[in-house]
Amino acid sequence: LSKRKLIHLVTYNYVNGWSDPRMPTLSGVRRRGIPPEAIHLFNERNGISKVDSVIDYSLLEDATREVMDKICPRAFCILQPLPLKIRNYLDQEEILCAPRHPSRENSDNRSIPFGPSIYIERDDFFDTQVDGKAPKGWKRLVPGGMVRLKYAY
Repeated sequence: LSKRKLIHLVTYNYVNGWSDPRMPTLSGVRRRGIPPEAIHLFNERNGISKVDSVIDYSLLEDATREVMDKICPRAFCILQPLPLKIRNYLDQEEILCAPRHPSRENSDNRSIPFGPSIYIERDDFFDTQVDGKAPKGWKRLVPGGMVRLKYAY
């Protein structure tokens, strides 16, 4: 976008000033939650050029993801839970440990309860009775199939 077009958006109140998160300005980008380190990394990767060029927005997102991955805590959740009953497992529940961040060596561990009744993500299960045969290369759970549960057995 040219400065002339951006001035038009601000003047006619299509946006709430230069710092509106929809604006491609430094203050707008900062209000989107992108840390300064990510902007610096983005600029380092693109360098300086006298030639006009179009830079893909995904490069800024990638720099942001890389910076945020180092400083943000990780969380785990199942968005679409599917209850699962394990038939050949003891009736007792145990607590398993898994690293909170897979690529950080210093990260603390989180506790995962594991027992005969667990929940998995619905997308990780392929119901052959409803959808037919599982696609070639399907590595997730199917009725009567076996899978390895990460950080478990």
